[in-house]
Amino acid sequence: MSQGVNSKKQQLCFDWGPGEMLLCETSFNKKDKSEKVPSCPFIYIIRKDVDVYSQILRKLFNESHGIFIGLQRIEEELTGKSRKAQLVRVSKNYRSVIRACMEEMHQVAIAAKDPASGRQFSSQVSILSAMELIWNLCEILFIEVAPAGPLLLHLLDWVRLHVCEVDSLSADVLGSENPSKHESFWNLVTLLVLQGRLDEARQMLSKEADANPSSASMCRVLGDLMRTMPILSPGNTQTLTELELKWQHWREECERHLRDSTLAASPHLESLCKIMLGDEATLLEHKELLSNWYHFLVTRLLYSNPTVKPIDLHFYAQSSLDMFLGGESSPEPLDNILMAAFEFDIHQVIKECSIALSNWWFVAHLTDLLDHCRLLQSHNLYFGSNMREFLLLEYASGLFAHHSLWQLGVDYFDHCPELGRVSLELHIERIPLNTEQKALKVLRICEQRQMTEQAEQTYELMRCLEDLASGRPGCGEPDTQQLQVILTLGGGVVVVPCWWEKDDDIETTKVEMLRLALARNLARAIIREGSLEGRTVFCSVLKDSKLGENGFISHAAEQGQK
Repeated sequence: MSQGVNSKKQQLCFDWGPGEMLLCETSFNKKDKSEKVPSCPFIYIIRKDVDVYSQILRKLFNESHGIFIGLQRIEEELTGKSRKAQLVRVSKNYRSVIRACMEEMHQVAIAAKDPASGRQFSSQVSILSAMELIWNLCEILFIEVAPAGPLLLHLLDWVRLHVCEVDSLSADVLGSENPSKHESFWNLVTLLVLQGRLDEARQMLSKEADANPSSASMCRVLGDLMRTMPILSPGNTQTLTELELKWQHWREECERHLRDSTLAASPHLESLCKIMLGDEATLLEHKELLSNWYHFLVTRLLYSNPTVKPIDLHFYAQSSLDMFLGGESSPEPLDNILMAAFEFDIHQVIKECSIALSNWWFVAHLTDLLDHCRLLQSHNLYFGSNMREFLLLEYASGLFAHHSLWQLGVDYFDHCPELGRVSLELHIERIPLNTEQKALKVLRICEQRQMTEQAEQTYELMRCLEDLASGRPGCGEPDTQQLQVILTLGGGVVVVPCWWEKDDDIETTKVEMLRLALARNLARAIIREGSLEGRTVFCSVLKDSKLGENGFISHAAEQGQK
């Protein structure tokens, strides 16, 4: 962004480069400039992919890179039954990396001394938490492909993992001198029942029975109902039909106790019994404890339809969202993403995540994994690439904005068969070669991939940098600022020694340097394409240049012949 610029007069043109915005002055008329109009002495660089500069998120990028490469290498080995297990393991590896970064970010947010920094880190924690929540649900629905019965068990684990307030509350209550008298005792018991943790809820009821003998019999009745509730466990061999029959009989037993007013003397126990019957009104009375609609959804399914089929999920999800919000608020972006997942609309999930999340990491890696699961239709986008490749290209382009993460981006480009090599060639030419070590890395990458033209440009720039560093006869020594401009121009820059004449103004020199660099690259493109129409374009750029139009064209022609 530039201060004091009148965009209505089209005084600036701009376009996105790899990771940053390039601004260049076009038709700035000094005669129209009055004293009242603010000047614009500074140009600010705007970055698209700011997340690559976070120290903690860099760990996410580095760790996930290894998982990504491993997945591409084992693709040929993924066959039969082992394929699903391998893909589930890869998905869990991705989730573990997200969680590790989230926990580290949480610790940094707690330790932050600056309130603004603390809020920023807390915001990142929320984003990472949402990413893990979405990824986990996609893993259950699209990768695990859990059938009726086990599906609910996976959803229960999903809720318990991401709604973890009950654990801290349990520690507070059990750590008190008299847990049954604690102000949050019944909230804890209710939360345990809402999450289907009935064994823990029974243990809490036993403490209530010991402390209050008058309610001991009622606690015993409700505890027996909790103990006998039929649940399909992973190692259980009973069929869904058998489970449904047992569950229906158990439900009738709960209804009988309510009709007989067995628990009427204790409103808390009676409310728990209604929850176990899946009473929607009672569930909504505990909206604060449920905290979100998808927790309400899973609890509702647990106590009303434990053998729900995947095809019916979206009906329950939509009705749960509507009932929970009650028309008082609109769905958040996270709600829309989860709803698309429950509707098994993979493309909508990817679209919503691309809009809501702050970088391309999530959608690129999730889409790649789903593509390996053979779940994405191989439709081409308008420019000839598929969705997987498009997202990987965007993510890799963002990595190239970072001074070291660009090396990871190379591998992502390598695994994009359609446009990966072309994109890599374009990005490798624009890497700022500010150290010899970095230049050698670029050369090695070019040589390994037989990118001859890019390698020659890098060699050319290295020779120019050596000449500048040592100085030339008849030329002044380049200062640090001038050298830095050259270093940040990337490959494809030819340095003209007469720039460093002692009488030149520093700012003018830098402008000349940038103008010649841009014009030289344009000239090479025109010569390569054989176009004469574009000659006037870069001639106008050079009209004030000290090198001169004819001299520059001759120089560019020589480079083109080489």
